[in-house]
Amino acid sequence: MTRNSTFLSRRTTLAATGLWTLLFAPVALAQAHHAATPVAQVSAPSLPRGDSAATRYRTVRIDGLDIFYREAGSANAPVILLLHGFPASSFMYRDLMSQLAGKFRVIAPDYPGFGYSAAPSTKEFDYTFDRLADVIEKFTDRMGLRKYAIYMQDFGGPVGFRLASGEPETVSALIAQNANAYEEGLPDSFWAPARTLWKDPSPANFAKIREARSRTPRLSGTTPTG
Repeated sequence: MTRNSTFLSRRTTLAATGLWTLLFAPVALAQAHHAATPVAQVSAPSLPRGDSAATRYRTVRIDGLDIFYREAGSANAPVILLLHGFPASSFMYRDLMSQLAGKFRVIAPDYPGFGYSAAPSTKEFDYTFDRLADVIEKFTDRMGLRKYAIYMQDFGGPVGFRLASGEPETVSALIAQNANAYEEGLPDSFWAPARTLWKDPSPANFAKIREARSRTPRLSGTTPTG
């Protein structure tokens, strides 16, 4: 992927490696999930002929990895690529897809280590935003997407901005929902425990992260399950 140094010129974009160092534990959980639910078991439902608004569930092979995705809408409609956040998956877009499919072709992939996509170990896959963007860029090529808008939420921001800076002529629009682009978006008031963990991934620092997570309030009905 060719990076455009003039795109997102305001300071430094999100630190790629740091955030993903924090995430190797969820990746391990994803591996355990896939041991119980292999990608091969995810089959597309039977669809009435011509029902382009119904969501299709498929996988495509990218760099030796099974990448799961949801798709809805006509193949001839304008494309919106939906990039999910953490700790979610394409499941978070299930309702939005059904609402947009009448006018757009909407495509929502699961990143490696998330949802129903393959979850290789950290020794087999470099879990950085650069690597995720590389996989998703190859995914768009495999899907034949020549022009598309990006809807990006949370971690979808660092992935989507990399796609847009690498191929600005391909991305027609950026739609951001709680998507961070700069280090200013990572204040110490929230990220200090994570930064401490990145510097010293000790059991004690992992315990602090888990304790902080357990204290985080959750809104009913917002946690993805698939």
